[in-house]
Amino acid sequence: MTEPLTFALDRGRTLLVTPAPVTPVEHLTGTTREALATVADEHGRNCGRVERAYWGALQLTWPNGFDARLTNGERERLNALFDPRRVSDLPAWDELHDLDKGAALLHVWKRRWEGAGYAREHYPARYLDDSRLVALPPELACRHAVIVARYWDFAVDRLGMDEVERLYYGALVEEDRRRGVVRQTSPAYSAALAAAGGVG
Repeated sequence: MTEPLTFALDRGRTLLVTPAPVTPVEHLTGTTREALATVADEHGRNCGRVERAYWGALQLTWPNGFDARLTNGERERLNALFDPRRVSDLPAWDELHDLDKGAALLHVWKRRWEGAGYAREHYPARYLDDSRLVALPPELACRHAVIVARYWDFAVDRLGMDEVERLYYGALVEEDRRRGVVRQTSPAYSAALAAAGGVG
C-alpha cells in the first residue's frame, strides 16, 4: 500500500500520508524510531513523517521534530492504519457490500457517542457479508471499521445523511433479522425493515 492517504489536521489543514514500502529504522536524538510513512501538504511539499517511537506510540512529526495535531477521529484512524496487526489487505470502503458498510457505520456511531473503549468492548464491528471480515476477531474488526468508515461526521460529509441512514439501518435490520427480533420503531428503521421484507 503506497498510495497517499488524506488526513485532516485539527485546524482544517489537509495532509497526504504515503506509507513507506520499507520500514527503515533510524536513530533520532538517541532514540530508535520506525519511520512508517512520509507526509506532504496539498501542494506536495514535505511536511514530515509518521514515526513509531521506541515506547510504541505513533507520532506524526513535522520536519523540525514537533508533533502535528490531528483531529481525534483522524488520530484514531492513523493508529489503526499503522497497527502492527495491519488490516490494510482487507476490503476498502468501495469494495464493501452495503451490509458491511452499515456494520462499520454502526461501530463508528457507537465510538462517537459512547467512546472508543466502550464501543470496542460492547459494540464491536460485526460484519455481515464478506467472509474475511466476518471471521475477524472483534479488535481487528473494529480497527478495520475505523480505517474504512473513519468516523461518523466524516461519513455523513462524504455520503450524506440519507445514504448513511440507509446503510446504518440496513445493517441494523439484518442483525435483528438473524436474531428474529425487532428492536426499534423509528421511521428509518421501519423503512429498512420493510425494504428487507420484514423479520424472518
